[in-house]
This record gives sequence, C-alpha cells and structure tokens, in this order.
Amino acid sequence: AFLPLRDDQIESALSLYDQAIVYVWRDDCHNCDIMVEEFDQIFEEWTDDVALLSIFGPEAKETLREEYDVVGAPTTLFVKNGSIDSRLLGAQHRGAIVAELKHILSQPEPA
Repeated sequence: AFLPLRDDQIESALSLYDQAIVYVWRDDCHNCDIMVEEFDQIFEEWTDDVALLSIFGPEAKETLREEYDVVGAPTTLFVKNGSIDSRLLGAQHRGAIVAELKHILSQPEPA
C-alpha cells in the first residue's frame, strides 16, 4: 500500500499530499517487519485519508539525514501540509501509530 520514493522525489511528494505517512525502512530489519505488520492492520481501515509513502533508507541516507533528520530505520514521519509534524523511531505499537495518525488528520488547516 505504500508508494516507494527515491530520495529526489521526497520533497515533491510531500507537496502533493495534505496528510502523509513516510515510512523509512531497510532490509533484514526485524523492527521494520514489525512496523509493516502494524501498518497492514491499521490501513485496512484508513485507506483514503492519508498518503502512504516509503523510502528505502540505505538508498537515501544522505538526504534523509540532512533534510529530515532521519538516521535509522524504521522511522515513521507524520506529515501535515507538507511539513513533518511528528515522528516515531523504531518499532511501535498500533496505539502509538494510530494516535499520531489521528493527530495529523484532526489538525485544522493553517490560517
């Protein structure tokens, strides 16, 4: 369900979507697998409300570090109006992910 991005596509993608989740992952990562399982359960219900974007961390390491302060995987960025609103580091429980998702979906538009 996640749209894969290259590092040179991140900024453009964020400007296209009002709300988005950007999931940074890597291979052979147990915590990344845990997050994918959580996402699969959550997004059976939340399919149209938020853009789901993913980035393979090792291929975008410099851009992620310099532009988005991401230095490891899994990292989940919650985006509102093209800006990072919050982030979760490492594997997280469903409740933490849903709370952040509700937060970005409930924020009023800027004046």
